[in-house]
Amino acid sequence: MRFWLALATALVALGLFGVATAAPAEFTLATQCPPSFELVKDVCRLRTHYLQYASLQQAGVGGLKTGLPVYRDGFSPREIDLGRYLFFDPVLSGDGSVSCATCHNPDKGLADGLPRSRGIGQQEVVRNAPSLWNVAFLGKFFWDGRARTLEEQMQGPLYAANEMGSSPEIVLKRLNANSQYRRLFASAFADARDGIRIDHVYR
Repeated sequence: MRFWLALATALVALGLFGVATAAPAEFTLATQCPPSFELVKDVCRLRTHYLQYASLQQAGVGGLKTGLPVYRDGFSPREIDLGRYLFFDPVLSGDGSVSCATCHNPDKGLADGLPRSRGIGQQEVVRNAPSLWNVAFLGKFFWDGRARTLEEQMQGPLYAANEMGSSPEIVLKRLNANSQYRRLFASAFADARDGIRIDHVYR
């Protein structure tokens, strides 16, 4: 009896007993913008009531009397979705154990709730991770404001030995060796069909 039960289990597992095993579906990047954005000529544009107001033309502050500062805009839905995949994937870190979301957890306000954040090997860093909430509206990054762009900011933790402990060489080797990422980058960037470049990753 045990033999027949084991055989039947094996046949089911092999798909020979009338149960087909489905191949995993391929990831595809989004073609629609996230909420609060409108798709205009294949790029996502922010849509908010705050865009109706300019700080220099309105008296007072607060509520809708204050307009938005200059902000980054104009990413395609595919670029945004690819960025989301990368944000949660530890493949970018030196030892493959830490992702951006490790210290910028959506469940904790895009921070980590620790007095001092911890990187690879649970190494404690000198400061805690600031929230990434609304960073598109910032002109300075890090607690001391030393970075002026998000591309410059993201290289700090990515390459710091006690945070993500990676390097441009590690990032490009890992991503270019991954057939899924090669396909996704080629979908997001027309000039990535011959290979993923570091500027694609930074964007």
